[in-house]
Amino acid sequence: MYNEAERTAKNRVNAGEHVIYISVPYYNNSDGSLGGIRVIAIGNQGYFSDICFDNDIDMEAGVPGSWCGV
Repeated sequence: MYNEAERTAKNRVNAGEHVIYISVPYYNNSDGSLGGIRVIAIGNQGYFSDICFDNDIDMEAGVPGSWCGV
């Protein structure tokens, strides 16, 4: 199931833009428990997306440009 950020990135790639993804885990506190992942997408024609996914069953909980706990 695609969310809006994935759909937009796919459309940009289909239009000829090259997009790279960087995914970084983020942690809740200094105790080391995983909070989720931050996914950053950067395109060579200006596309940019920064979205976080909480370490939760509901993967639609991503919030574009959210703080990510970092």
